[in-house]
Amino acid sequence: MNEFPEHLKGALGDLLATAGRLEQTVVNGNSMAPALLNGDTVRIRKTKDIGLGDIILFKRSGGRFLHRVVRILNKKSGAFYITKGDNSPHLDIPVSFEAVEGKVIMVERGGEKIDLETAAIRNEGRKTAKESYRRGSLYMRHIARGRAAGMLKEARLLLDDKMPDEALTLLQNAYPLDPKNSSLLFYYGVALFRTGELDPALEKFDDALKLDPGLYLSHTNKAEILRREKRFDEALVEIEMALDKAGRGSEIQAYAHNLWGNVLCDQGKYEEAVPHYTEALKNLPGYASCHLNMGWAFEQIGDLEKAEDKYSDALSLRQDDPKIYTHLGCLFLATGRPERAEKVFLKAREHDALDAHILNNLGVARLELGKKDEAIAAFMEAYRLDPENRAVIDNLASLGKRVD
Repeated sequence: MNEFPEHLKGALGDLLATAGRLEQTVVNGNSMAPALLNGDTVRIRKTKDIGLGDIILFKRSGGRFLHRVVRILNKKSGAFYITKGDNSPHLDIPVSFEAVEGKVIMVERGGEKIDLETAAIRNEGRKTAKESYRRGSLYMRHIARGRAAGMLKEARLLLDDKMPDEALTLLQNAYPLDPKNSSLLFYYGVALFRTGELDPALEKFDDALKLDPGLYLSHTNKAEILRREKRFDEALVEIEMALDKAGRGSEIQAYAHNLWGNVLCDQGKYEEAVPHYTEALKNLPGYASCHLNMGWAFEQIGDLEKAEDKYSDALSLRQDDPKIYTHLGCLFLATGRPERAEKVFLKAREHDALDAHILNNLGVARLELGKKDEAIAAFMEAYRLDPENRAVIDNLASLGKRVD
């Protein structure tokens, strides 16, 4: 007989002749202890009349096994049995009706015969099955949660490494293993958000909040999605909920107020946005994005001096961000300082050489400095990167350069 897997100890030893209504064999293993012990002789009736608590003989992967039925599933395709060794921690995979060859009706041990068909023993078997199923389910959930936790940890690293598609695949696989894990649901929402699946992301953040109402980062993520969808009133409700739940002076206060300012700027309410950016920076002075956003609000209001100060503050905190250089360079152009603008756009280009917008701005600065040939070179490079860029096409046309 084949050697049985460790997790299915309790497998049968060599079976005797299979003809007739009864079959007799010796138990090999203690996975069914104390009901069946290693060395017991069991008699098996060839029947498909199986009930909860019965110990059945079934075949799988070239072997034949003895375990107790702890649950019966009735599907359209037929009956399936969930089995488990009384002395094993886990549930077996479902056994089909066709795979069942019979059930144990008698055990012989030390010269004594134990009839399993008596009402008392059948009733005890049903009680054992229910408790065994409960313990097995708990164990399986524990194992599943452990696997899900490992996958969540890996997904968070992938998100940190800006690999949201790979993270999403992991989280999709982890979710069925632990569907009530609020942290897993939150990061599932983050991965969906970063891959552009906004409505499914909103659903996951809602699910996370149902499980853990204190998960305020779900509110800020929802607010950002609602902002992108121009559902500004709903976004502000989520921001206020995040602020209510977060402790004062915390980073989340800074993020929420910065987001509030962005929602107001999106609506053209730049003066109203400034106090929120100010509040954000009280909580987190080193928040580079907030300095940048505040600078943009000041620029739209017309306070260019304060705008320049904020852009400079942002740049001192994050010197590798081409977006900050671009804002500052455009401000220099707007205030008649093309030489400074050119230097800033060259810096921006060092950090993102494939941005047509940066190259177009560089060309404008050079044109204002009288560097026509260098300006054309910048515009042509921008056009190669983005042939649909209307500003680049118009600038080339103004210089007599046709593009096809």
